[in-house]
Amino acid sequence: MFKWLAGIVLAGVTFTSQANIVILGTRVIYPSDQKNISVQLTNKGSLPSLVQSWIDNGDEKADPNKLKLPFVITPPVSRVDPQKQQTLRISYTGESLAKDRETLFFFNVLDIPPKPSKESLEKNPNYLQFSVRSRLKFFFRPANLPYPVEDAYHKVGWKISGKQITVNNPTPYFITYSKVAVKQGNKSVATRDADMVAPFSTKTFNFNQTVSTGQIEWSVINDYGGETNGISK
Repeated sequence: MFKWLAGIVLAGVTFTSQANIVILGTRVIYPSDQKNISVQLTNKGSLPSLVQSWIDNGDEKADPNKLKLPFVITPPVSRVDPQKQQTLRISYTGESLAKDRETLFFFNVLDIPPKPSKESLEKNPNYLQFSVRSRLKFFFRPANLPYPVEDAYHKVGWKISGKQITVNNPTPYFITYSKVAVKQGNKSVATRDADMVAPFSTKTFNFNQTVSTGQIEWSVINDYGGETNGISK
């Protein structure tokens, strides 16, 4: 998850930067045959928050007001009271997207805290307040893909060469690895840069030492934000 803090640094100020809004889940999956999906937010704090939500296509600095993407979020801006929930509805507007593979977007939530009370300002007239942005992967998944994502994990090919291992993903799914390691005798040597591999593409991960051919142990982040573990040869 990516978090972004915005503010102006002043001398002798009081800092407030705690994120109160919590998103249910660590990623969003949008099946193409669904009219809409829901994302649930919860305000875990003691004060209300103003929440702005939007989707971007990979440019984290893009102005939300200028983005033209095939999704509508309702409501795009909302107030969430303390210890209350807000359900956001995301609808696909039907513009053409790839039908043979997933398309990656990013779901953003900006948590804007309220202005301090009059009493607080009288005690502390100088303060610095931050808005906290959370950014999650958003996968648009065509409904006609030939097999479920769980099967894709076992269709990946691996090639070890020196201090590198190359991953070949022949599937229509994005696969996000949290761990890739090779069994070497009684121990496992893990890569230092396990990452996401796009559909129908290859990616190379790196070891800190030369590794010989061995059993490959991997962990991927599944649709529910948990880990699915497996072994390949």
